[in-house]
Amino acid sequence: MANASNISAWIALAFALYSIAAGIGLLGAPGRWKRMALELDQSAALGFLTGIMVFALGTAIVLVNPCNDWLSFLVSAIGVGMVLEGLAFLALPRFMGRLSRSLLDGDRLNRLWAGLAILIGAGLGLAAIVHLQLPH
Repeated sequence: MANASNISAWIALAFALYSIAAGIGLLGAPGRWKRMALELDQSAALGFLTGIMVFALGTAIVLVNPCNDWLSFLVSAIGVGMVLEGLAFLALPRFMGRLSRSLLDGDRLNRLWAGLAILIGAGLGLAAIVHLQLPH
């Protein structure tokens, strides 16, 4: 069970699993991700719901995560990034849709993002596991 002393590590581990799964999914079906970005750009409702969800999750992370070590600061920074991204989807939906599409345009770029996602996920997961093993 998560408590205040290790909540950052559990959140980081969840991000790590998400990042690795997203990277593998991007490698396995690169066209699907580009299609999702196109649909996100074309659907006002989908863009709005994406903005609300990313904003809400980022806000929840920032509110529950204590800032008392380097991992918790990193998790809080990710949460703040999510808050800003969610607000951008709500306030600037066309820009965010175009940005999403441009970031997933082309096979080489897809492989680059997939590799980065997997590497970041692995690093974050390792940091989380090490943090969970430390005495609190």
